[in-house]
Amino acid sequence: MKKTISLIILLLIPSIEAVGVTPSSIDLNFKQNLKQDIPLTFFATNNNKNIDLAISGDLARYVQLNVNSIVNEGTVIASISLPESLESGTHFINIHGREQI
Repeated sequence: MKKTISLIILLLIPSIEAVGVTPSSIDLNFKQNLKQDIPLTFFATNNNKNIDLAISGDLARYVQLNVNSIVNEGTVIASISLPESLESGTHFINIHGREQI
């Protein structure tokens, strides 16, 4: 039984795929009318894969990306342009990368 389990694990390892991003998170303190460009590097573990990018979160409308997708690996610029005021509390902007299947 042990040999069979080992063989199955070895066969599954090459098929694992993922998308990574650096930096994985950034914390910003709110400043009125803040404008800031943030470079994010996305990469796929499987070569020649298209990575689709998307933005979500309650402040998503204040962010624009310089591209909507990349192939395999690349740097994306997230341009943040915050408003004059926000409600108190913690707010989020999520930038997602997903491999096209």
